[in-house]
Amino acid sequence: MKYFKLASMPKQYKVLSFGRSEMIEGFGGDMDIIKKIRRQPSKNCSLKDIWVDLDLKMRDMPDAVNPAMPDISLWKSLYPLLSEKAYAALKDEMAPFGEFLPIKADGQRYYIFNCLVFGKEDEAGTELEYSEGIPIGIKSLAFDEEDVKDKLLFKSEISFCGNIFCGEKLKELCNKNLLGGLYFENNLLKIFE
Repeated sequence: MKYFKLASMPKQYKVLSFGRSEMIEGFGGDMDIIKKIRRQPSKNCSLKDIWVDLDLKMRDMPDAVNPAMPDISLWKSLYPLLSEKAYAALKDEMAPFGEFLPIKADGQRYYIFNCLVFGKEDEAGTELEYSEGIPIGIKSLAFDEEDVKDKLLFKSEISFCGNIFCGEKLKELCNKNLLGGLYFENNLLKIFE
């Protein structure tokens, strides 16, 4: 079975502008909420109880030429961002693996998907890179097929919870529903600009 690392396509599609300043403004300066959001990848906690329907902006990356609004993309390389079209097409398949957090982006309804499941790494196919006994990166990454075969989306603890992964089913669903904005990368360790 094939697995993919998901990535946005910032040269073809707009990206969500939702950094620290937008968080501070959107959550009324409540630093406890902001800390919870920033720590979410490693704590793997739900954000539904603290979430507010934010009004955000999409922006063009400097090297983008006439970028379109994405149907589905990523926020911070970890959180799928779904338009109403993508939400309608994927919500039933995605719901068992996390939660949908509503926002508006340029006046349009979008949902940030907070994935709450991990994929178990295959120990034989996964190797960390060390420097002076301290892990500093990953040399190879593979997933336990039995564990991830039924997971539409999943995170990897060993990859420091900084990316989101999927199997072929999500790619097929995006193609079937003509959802643009995501890149499905075969190289699970590829670093995107």
